[in-house]
Amino acid sequence: MRDQNYRLSQSVRTTTEAKRLLKSLDQIISSIHSTTDHHENISKALTTSQRQLLLEDLQNNDTTLTEPNAEGIISDIRSSIKEMPVATIELAFQPSAHFTEEVADNINAMTKTPCIVEIKLNPTISGGMVIYFQGRHYDYSLNDKFNEISKV
Repeated sequence: MRDQNYRLSQSVRTTTEAKRLLKSLDQIISSIHSTTDHHENISKALTTSQRQLLLEDLQNNDTTLTEPNAEGIISDIRSSIKEMPVATIELAFQPSAHFTEEVADNINAMTKTPCIVEIKLNPTISGGMVIYFQGRHYDYSLNDKFNEISKV
């Protein structure tokens, strides 16, 4: 993979978004070989903001969808998404999309590392969350506080 920061891959926040985007990029790569109307295929596969970011990434690499190296750049974007570290967040509840985006933004800001957030439900957590990132465990739940109180 090229040492490149692709805006499209940096826009991914969750594992669900990553899976959906990887599938869409696969469709685009397939369409490069089978059709000449690449913009229509991109319109079908990506959201408006994703489409804009992809076109900007291509433009930043001095290419367009019709040029032979477009497939390589899209493959590089796919690779950069697959190589992003995953921060696993355990919560006692199913968060809203807005909450998930806020958590992802905060984790990215705290770690200064673009990462993808994976949400896992854990009903044993009493308030707060538990984060697993790059081999570390961060417990921001109330479980420890409740355990301390119950020992007294």
